[in-house]
Amino acid sequence: MTSAVRLDPVALTPPVPWEFRGFFRDAADAATDGVQPVGRPGKVGVLDLTLGVDAASSVQKTGVTSRYVKAPMQFTRPLYIDPADPGEAFVYVRSTGGGLAQNDRIRQQITLGDGARATVTTPAGTPVHRMNAGCATQWISLTVGESAVCEYLPGQNTLFAGSRLLQVTDVSLADSATLLAADVILTGRLARGERDLFDALGQCWRIERGGRPLLSDTLCVVGAGQGRSEMLLSRWPVWGTVLIVPPAGA
Repeated sequence: MTSAVRLDPVALTPPVPWEFRGFFRDAADAATDGVQPVGRPGKVGVLDLTLGVDAASSVQKTGVTSRYVKAPMQFTRPLYIDPADPGEAFVYVRSTGGGLAQNDRIRQQITLGDGARATVTTPAGTPVHRMNAGCATQWISLTVGESAVCEYLPGQNTLFAGSRLLQVTDVSLADSATLLAADVILTGRLARGERDLFDALGQCWRIERGGRPLLSDTLCVVGAGQGRSEMLLSRWPVWGTVLIVPPAGA
C-alpha cells in the first residue's frame, strides 16, 4: 500500500451503512460551520502494524517487523509481562487527540504473522465528543496468521451527548489462528445523566476464515434516545461484545 493511498480520506473511511449516509453528506459542508473537514492535519490517524516471531529467540518472542504510523495514532514498544508466556507481546495503541471529534478518521491495520502471539489494547477508554457536523469513524482490520493468537481488547468507547460514531472491525483468520476480542460501549457519561443522548452509533463486526464468512453483525442507532428500543440497546447503559474464535476443528 502506498502512502498516497493510506492518506486518502476516502480509502480510510469504512463501508457506510445506509442509516449513516446523511452524516457523511453533511461532512462535505462542515467547513461552512467552522468545523475542520476530513483530511485536515490531525483529523486522519493511521496505524499499519505487523508483528512476527523472532525465530532466534529461545521463547519465540513476538516483535514488530514493520510499521507505518501517522499522528494522532501511536503505539508503545512491545512489553513482555506474562510469566506464563514470556514470548507474548503486549502492545498499547493510543491516540494523542484526546478522543474522537467530528470528521475524525482513524484507520488501524494490525497483522500477526504465523505463530505470533500478541495482546493489543489501549491505555484507557476513548471519549467520543459532541459533533455539530459530520461523523467520526474507526476502522480496524485484524489479520491473524497460521497458529497465531490475537487478543484484541481495547478500552471502552464513551458516547457523549450529541456524538456520532461509526466503528467497523474486520478480522481475517487463518485456519489454525485463534481470536479473542472484546469491545465495550458506554452509552453516555452516566454520572452526568447523558445515557442514550448520542446522535448516532454504528458498530459493525465482520469475521472470515480462509475467505469464508463466520460472522457479520451490524448495530445502528440513529437519533437521541432511540437506543432504548427493546430491539436495540434496551435499558442497559453499558454494552459489551465478546468474540472467541478457536482454530478450525478445535
